[in-house]
Amino acid sequence: MGVTLIVLVLLAVLFGAFVLANWTAIVTPVPVSLFLLNTELPLGLVLLVCLIVAVVIFAVYAISLKTRLLVEMRRMDKELRAQRQIADQAEASRIASLEAVVRGETAALGERIEALGRSLDSEEGNRFNGLYAHLGEIDDKLDRALGHTGPIN
Repeated sequence: MGVTLIVLVLLAVLFGAFVLANWTAIVTPVPVSLFLLNTELPLGLVLLVCLIVAVVIFAVYAISLKTRLLVEMRRMDKELRAQRQIADQAEASRIASLEAVVRGETAALGERIEALGRSLDSEEGNRFNGLYAHLGEIDDKLDRALGHTGPIN
């Protein structure tokens, strides 16, 4: 924005210097036709006033356009902040529900592991008891086959 402003000020100064240098020609009256009326007016001054009016109208339009743009940007910024807050709340809610699901699944998995451990302990105990029973039977059969009645030393 700084360069544009400097260029505009420089052009305005150059235009002002041109007007001052040619002031006598600008204010010299000449015959002018205003469609239905013919009169003598300083044509340069009429054109200079028309130019100044056009520049003022353009400046007012540019300022109003810039103002509307700023108002619209503020409105959009407020909407964006509101949407961002809604999204953050939704994300926090999703994270909390996901955390609850993970905790539930972890607890269920822990219970399954404990149940499997108890089942394995029970199964292992049953297998050892069966193995001991089979070993006892084999020991009895060997004793009977060998004719021993007591333990072997």
